[in-house]
Amino acid sequence: MEKEKKECLNNLFIWRDNVYAHNDMKYFFDKGQLPKDAALTMKHIDELIEKAWGIVNFYSLALEGKAWHPDSPDTLDVEKIFSILKNFKDEKNREIDVLLMGAGLKRTQ
Repeated sequence: MEKEKKECLNNLFIWRDNVYAHNDMKYFFDKGQLPKDAALTMKHIDELIEKAWGIVNFYSLALEGKAWHPDSPDTLDVEKIFSILKNFKDEKNREIDVLLMGAGLKRTQ
């Protein structure tokens, strides 16, 4: 299993070095060659991310006594929706207050 992860990591370095850091002519002119030379799938990337989290947590637990967990994108979405709704409500309340003041009235709670 570790050998497979090392191979995935090496393939990731090939992608980085020959495409993202600079355009290697071999891959620039033949876009189909890179996946043949350095196969990299989403499964491989997920495995590398899990391995990286394991390493981070190993040292974090040893040095700080706590583990880190990746955030779920869903939790950020829910927080963002609540924030948007709260801002909308606050803005509407300000508009109502302005209208009431213009009519010489006060808001009753």
